[in-house]
Amino acid sequence: MSVSIMVTSNLKSLLDQRNIARLQAGDRPLSIRQVAQECGLPASVVSNMYANRTKRADYETLDRLCKYLHCQVGDILVYADDRG
Repeated sequence: MSVSIMVTSNLKSLLDQRNIARLQAGDRPLSIRQVAQECGLPASVVSNMYANRTKRADYETLDRLCKYLHCQVGDILVYADDRG
């Protein structure tokens, strides 16, 4: 029996939406490196979460991202039940 990942990262969509709004406001888009630096996280952690390559996320990472992006954990992590 294969195990499918049912919790995935929505960080890419979240940052893409924020960047569209920033561009419309005449601001520069947020880069992964900028988000990581301003959150005090390694760029690799944010990059992996952005690309949905993260196998686990710790509370501190989620806390920092939520504070920075003014969002909830459920905006970053998505649970998809594929049981039909």
